[in-house]
Parts: sequence; structure tokens; C-alpha cells
Amino acid sequence: MLGNRMSRRGLILLGLITLVAAGWVYLWFLASHTLKNTLDSWVVAERAQGSELHFTGPQISGFPLRVRATIGDVTVSRPDGLVWHGPEVSLDMPLWRVKTPHVQLVGHQDGRLPAALGGMAISVDGADAWLTLGGIQGFTEARIVLSGLGLEPVTVKRIELSASVPAAVVSSHADTGLMVTVAADGVHVLEAGSAALGTLIESLSATARVTGAPPRLEHESLSAWSREGGTLELDTANLRWGALTLGAEGSLGLDQSLQPAGTLVAEVEGFDVAVDELAAAGWIKPKNVKTTKAVLAGLTQKTEGGVPSDNPIAKIPLSLHDRFVHVGPFRLMPLPPVVWR
Repeated sequence: MLGNRMSRRGLILLGLITLVAAGWVYLWFLASHTLKNTLDSWVVAERAQGSELHFTGPQISGFPLRVRATIGDVTVSRPDGLVWHGPEVSLDMPLWRVKTPHVQLVGHQDGRLPAALGGMAISVDGADAWLTLGGIQGFTEARIVLSGLGLEPVTVKRIELSASVPAAVVSSHADTGLMVTVAADGVHVLEAGSAALGTLIESLSATARVTGAPPRLEHESLSAWSREGGTLELDTANLRWGALTLGAEGSLGLDQSLQPAGTLVAEVEGFDVAVDELAAAGWIKPKNVKTTKAVLAGLTQKTEGGVPSDNPIAKIPLSLHDRFVHVGPFRLMPLPPVVWR
């Protein structure tokens, strides 16, 4: 009698294990099928917009705990000028968290940025991205780390970018539609002759917000976003380059010609030495050195008694309009035109 009970319990346990295993297998195949369909849909959508895509795969693996898709020999060419080639791309996620994939670019990748971003050649020795999928933009959070970035005329040892978007539709231009942070280390200027402050930028970071629904980088979308009052709010920007330490914040938008326009406030530390180095490199005429220093000194923060600080910081109001950077009524430097497709 006891033996029969044990046999029945064993059979029930075996049945439960079989059901769980079958369910797990079914769940894995369902997730892998969904992943493959997602990749196929992306390819179809890109080709419908005129993009050329060539690759091998995808190969689906990772059973039983993960779902992994690997594609090889990837070449992408988009109508906006973006070109990219890499030996391998993998997309990997735990089976229980299929909306948080890890994307990895394996090996040396090279290409060219879209025309709207300057059309510069770009290369990386490897890249990792962690995404949280969902929302109206297809993702709500993203973190990207690039190693060995080459971007004419600089190289960057490591750069990290993070972005977040709201899950719901942004209904007002006053709301934040996209937040971006960037931090870079080991930035080397390749053209030593033009690097008046040295060839190494020690650190570079910025935090910015796009108000309103984020536009596509094309004329019609940007024009509508600008008309509705969309702006780029620069919350913080910091740079350490040789003797110069620079901080900035401000608000930027687009004028009727879709060129950058807005106002910034820059705080500059170490300008005395920086001006001398810029003059030695030919960026500032020797006869203008004293005048430049005097103007910057006049913008420095003073102590309570009105005495200049031992570590002077010049606070400089800047404006961008008519394709020039202005300090007050004076033109400081021209801005290259931005060409949108």
C-alpha cells in the first residue's frame, strides 16, 4: 500500500516536472521567435525607408536560461548618410527579462555619421548597450559605453552615454521628452598643431534635456518641433583641457533657417594661462592678448570687498544667432551651417 502511494506521488512529481520543463521550453521558443520577428520587422522598416542592410544570420542560442541573437558581417547604409560596418552584433537577454536586452558590438566597427551630424568618419573598438524596451519611442532607458572611439579629429578612450524618455506621449513643449547625459575620458586631439591647449582633454561631461516630443533629425520634423516651442536645455556642461576649466549652461533652439540659436552662460577658470597658450598657437593676435585678458578679468567674480579672487572665474554671457557666437553685441566666432536632410 505504501509502495503504491510512493509510486503515485512519484508519477505526480514526474508529471509536474515534465509540465514545467515543457512550459519552459515553450517559453524559450516563444521568446526566441519574438526576438527574430522583432529583428525582421526592423529590417523591413529600414529597407522601406531606403536603407541598405546586409548581414548573415541571425543565429539564435542561449537555451535554457537566455535568449541570444547573433548577426555577422553587418553593413548598414541609410539615406541620411549613416554608414556602418562591423564583424558581429549580439543581442542577449535573460529569459525572465526579455525587455532589458544587452546589445554588444563585437570587434572593430567603422562607419560615417549622418550628414546632419557632420558626416565624419567614426570607428570604435567595441561597444555595449543596455536597454529597457517600451514606451512610444521603443525604449524608456538606454546606456551605451563605447571603447576606443575614433571621431575625426579626436580619439576617446571611453565614453558613456545615457538616455531616458517618458513612457507616455509628451503633450506639451514644456515637458521633457528626452534626457541625455554624456561623460568622456581620455580625449586626445589628433591634430597637435591646432590643439593650443594641449592634445589631451582630461574630462568632458554634459547633461541636457529635449523639451517636447523628440524630433527626427530631418527638416520637416525639426521644423514642427521648433514651431511648437521645443528647445534643448543644457543643464550642465564641463570641460577640463590643459589650463582651462570650463562650465556652461543655457537654452538652445532653432531659428527660422533651422540653425542653432539661444543663450548660454559660460564660467571660465584659468583663462590667463589659456589666453597666452592660444596666442602662442596663433589663435589670438599678440596685440589683442592684453585686451582679451582685461575683458575676461572684468567679468570675473569678486570677493565681498570687491577684490579679485585668487582663483578668478570669468562668467561670460554668450548668445547664438545668425550663425555666430556673440559676447554681448560683439561677434566672437562663426558657426558652421547645419544641413538637415
